[in-house]
Amino acid sequence: MKQYELMVLFHPDIKGDDEKKQKSLLDRLLGEDKKYITSVKPLGKKALAYPIRKCTEGVYALIELSADRIDVSPMNNQAKLMPEILRFMLIVKE
Repeated sequence: MKQYELMVLFHPDIKGDDEKKQKSLLDRLLGEDKKYITSVKPLGKKALAYPIRKCTEGVYALIELSADRIDVSPMNNQAKLMPEILRFMLIVKE
């Protein structure tokens, strides 16, 4: 199985310590791939280098996943429909 890291940048209105809200947003973002989550680390609110959708700060979360294969296109489509998620990035750990 491959190890993946997913970094998600939430809208600053989401509280950094509101793990229940973050978990529900991640479940919507990942869809069927949520079963591959091994850990979720909330990183809190941080200032952004440049404004994204008129926001100057955001709430970060780091999610580790373990799966044979994860398709990014459904996540990308879902993220476009969710105004609470500003950005996300999925990488394969080696």
